[in-house]
Amino acid sequence: MSRVIGISRVAIGKHIKALRAQGFDVYAKPGGGYTLDTVSDVLGDGLIMSYSKTDADVIVLETVKSTNIDAKAWAEDAAVHGAMMIAKTQSAGRGRKARHWQSVDGGIWSSTILRPTVAPNDIQPVTLAAAVAVTQAIKQNNPDAHPLIKWPNDVLINGKKVCGILTEFVGDMDAVRYLVVGIGINAAFSIKDLEGELLYTATTLQDENIDINRSKLIADVRDNLLALIDIWTETKSASHIIQYYKQHMAYKDEEVIITGAGHDTTGILVGILDDGTLKIQTDDGFEEVISGEISMRRNNHEI
Repeated sequence: MSRVIGISRVAIGKHIKALRAQGFDVYAKPGGGYTLDTVSDVLGDGLIMSYSKTDADVIVLETVKSTNIDAKAWAEDAAVHGAMMIAKTQSAGRGRKARHWQSVDGGIWSSTILRPTVAPNDIQPVTLAAAVAVTQAIKQNNPDAHPLIKWPNDVLINGKKVCGILTEFVGDMDAVRYLVVGIGINAAFSIKDLEGELLYTATTLQDENIDINRSKLIADVRDNLLALIDIWTETKSASHIIQYYKQHMAYKDEEVIITGAGHDTTGILVGILDDGTLKIQTDDGFEEVISGEISMRRNNHEI
């Protein structure tokens, strides 16, 4: 190895030590060199870039308050379209409506910067595209998985939340400067390690026995997202996003409760319209919902 690479054995030893510090399982065999039996489940910028179809930068940090906050600062410093920031843990991760998001080691806590050439009033497909991108990536990495999308932007496995998405817009009424798409995936840890009611409402890929390589998964998420966004901006149509979304929508034809839209509404979930608006059937007829959240009651717990 020393002769092939052209560095000393001492230097090789330092590189091996650095790889182990990052979480790679490198084994030393006396007189036989080193062995990496499989690609370890490590979040690394080099690994992610090796899997990715784009050359936009990736930054992997040990811990931050929030990747969305830091990604905004990065975007202000001219980070390009598609650049992605990942943290192994977050101390102040946020979900929708400023809810606290528990971001422990083993998850994938990421923010991707997008600079689409669209009007501010037309950005709704971005969040839908993010949910589609995650769903596609989970299937790509484990065909036996069956992720579904809970309107507007949660990804579920077996009826429990495995991924949340928070899209933030920076611009004015006339122009989009950039968007930051925060995607948090519960991956290589157990939901039992978290606090509160999450045991009943959330799950992880590990708990669902969905085997994945986190660097490969998040690289695929980003590639999928950028591909969806590119088609959308080029064609001025989100039909490719809406079609996949409709086919993978959770709770379709079931009774749901819509909250957060000014009043609670109960009805049968019909689906979504071509602009992403939710359509439900109530006792009084059909109703279209622009914003809000879906919830249900199962086993005495709201999900």
